[in-house]
Amino acid sequence: MQEKVRLERELKETQAVESKEKRTRMQTEAIKLVFSTYFRILKNAQDSTLLSSVLKGLGKFAHLINVDFLADLTNILGNIASSKDVSAEDSLQCVLAAFNILSGQGEVLTFDPHRFYVCFYRLLLDPCSQEQRLVLVAMECLDMLFKKRKQISTQRILAFMKRLCTVSLMSEPATAVGMLAATRLFLQVVIQPVFG
Repeated sequence: MQEKVRLERELKETQAVESKEKRTRMQTEAIKLVFSTYFRILKNAQDSTLLSSVLKGLGKFAHLINVDFLADLTNILGNIASSKDVSAEDSLQCVLAAFNILSGQGEVLTFDPHRFYVCFYRLLLDPCSQEQRLVLVAMECLDMLFKKRKQISTQRILAFMKRLCTVSLMSEPATAVGMLAATRLFLQVVIQPVFG
């Protein structure tokens, strides 16, 4: 009787390990299919209505992307972000996705994000990017940008702060207060160690 119980317990443990491995395989396959769909849309259907969702998904799941694809992906994102045919929202999402990629596994790449800095700097002054939902994306981009502050020159940081203050002058009062509060925080965190 005891041996039967022991055998049943071992059988259940074996099945649990197999089901865990099967679940991991299924999740890996699902992620592979999702990213292949994302890449297909980015390469071939940049005017698709799905582009915004793809960019949000890339930003969210950037840590799961294989390192081998990161260089090509950042090039594609740079092309989309600097394209005149793409909306300000999609360009901001491209910049955010690129910053997410470059702050995660993308740190191993020898990639100059100057292209994204220029695009983001230009987008901050775009009137369309002053809508409330786009301001939140812009603030996320700034947050990602300043997490890498040791790699960014003080002049570039100050230029972004100046641009943020300029944009706050043209924004709604609630948005302006949020931007100025963010500017104050960034100045305290980034500039004070340099000059203090």
